[in-house]
Amino acid sequence: MTSQHYDEVFNRAVDAAWGVLPSSVAPAKGDVAEALRVASDVFASDDQAYADKLVAETGIAGFNLDGRGRLDLVLAHELAAKMTLAFKTILDAQPGAENYVEQEVIERNGGGRYVFIVCKPGGKTPHQLRREAESQRDALLSEVEELRRRLGDSA
Repeated sequence: MTSQHYDEVFNRAVDAAWGVLPSSVAPAKGDVAEALRVASDVFASDDQAYADKLVAETGIAGFNLDGRGRLDLVLAHELAAKMTLAFKTILDAQPGAENYVEQEVIERNGGGRYVFIVCKPGGKTPHQLRREAESQRDALLSEVEELRRRLGDSA
């Protein structure tokens, strides 16, 4: 929200608040504006406290979801350090892995099984590798088909 837009909304809020007060008790418009500023500060402070609480409880400080379904998390330092250590441990446990490793995780209560894939920096994901392999396969199949056509034409 731009500061000009904020000012317009704030002025409308002052007018609305001032308009609902009976004229016999209505304070000056400037006092209503000050009261709204104070109330806004209280809400902002509470919002920040709640945001801080969420970060402390989840370790997630923010996120961005792009249009391709990729989720980037902004992790609080403590969670990022723990996750980095966990992923490094997974990679170090399989030194022969050229690019990535998979780690199956099972929920304690038996609710579900998940596979986490940890890629080395700069390495390709299994999806990228599969797409490249499929592309190579398709090119080779086209070449084989062309060779069969040529052999069939010359026979």
